[in-house]
Amino acid sequence: MRSSKGIGIMDKVNIKDILENLNEEIDSATDLRGVVKKLLNVIELLVSENNELRAENQRLRDEINRLKGEQGKPDIRKQTDNDKKNKDISSEKKRSAPRSANCTIRISR
Repeated sequence: MRSSKGIGIMDKVNIKDILENLNEEIDSATDLRGVVKKLLNVIELLVSENNELRAENQRLRDEINRLKGEQGKPDIRKQTDNDKKNKDISSEKKRSAPRSANCTIRISR
């Protein structure tokens, strides 16, 4: 279920080989900037793959819970500025409205 745009460790890049090559380069390196750039690229690949695997893991957990009959994670929409302006659900105005002192109540028997 891995996305086709993601790069997996075993799919396209063998991190172990890269690290071994970097180890050899460090021993004979006069320019450490290249080694640092390669290490940063490896870290970037690992972080992106980690994020993809976390998302896939969460999707699988949700699917397992759905199959068990439990409720899944709810979709919560972000509130926009228009929603904030249009939805005043407070009843404060009704409660603070002044009442007249001469209110008449009809009693019919």
